[in-house]
Amino acid sequence: MNFLAASVLTIFAFPCLAETLTEQFLRMDVNQDGFLSEKEFSDGMRATSESKESAGVSGQSVSDAEKQKIIDEAISQTKQNLPYKIDDSTVWTDVYAQNNEIHYTYKVEMDTSTLSPEQSAALKPVLEKQICATIMPSMCGVVKDIFLKKGIPLVTHYNDKSGNELASCRLTESDCP
Repeated sequence: MNFLAASVLTIFAFPCLAETLTEQFLRMDVNQDGFLSEKEFSDGMRATSESKESAGVSGQSVSDAEKQKIIDEAISQTKQNLPYKIDDSTVWTDVYAQNNEIHYTYKVEMDTSTLSPEQSAALKPVLEKQICATIMPSMCGVVKDIFLKKGIPLVTHYNDKSGNELASCRLTESDCP
C-alpha cells in the first residue's frame, strides 16, 4: 500500500482547513514538474507544520462545536474526492464521523473468503501491527496539527474485497512524536 499517497490526499482533501488543493500542490511542487516527490512532500509538510506552530496553532484547545464543524467540513470536502485509488491494491472508499472521530475506509484487493473464521481472527492482529506501524508516522506529520491536537482522533479501516474488516488503526495525538 502506498501510504504516502494516502497521506497526501488526506491533507489535500481538506482545503477548507488550509490552502486550496491547487495552492498546496503548487507550493509543495518545488521543481514545478507537476508531481510531488516524497522529498517535496516531506519538506512541504515540515514547512507547513513549522509555520502553524509559530502561528500558535499547536496545543490549541477547541470546543466541541468547533470540533464538530472541523469534522463536518473535512468529511464534506473528502467525500468529493472519493473513491480514490491509492495504489494497485488499495482504494479509499469512504469517510465518516462517529463518536467525534473521523473514520477512513479503504478497500484492499484481498480475498479472505476462503479463510476459516479462526484464520481470519489470527490474521487481523498481524495485519494491524504491520499496517498501523507503517501508516502512523506518515499520518502524524499530515494530520497532527489539523485534527489530533484539536482532540479529533482518526480511525482507518481496511476491508477486503467482500467488505470484511482486515485491520483498523486508531490515531490520537499521543501516538505522534
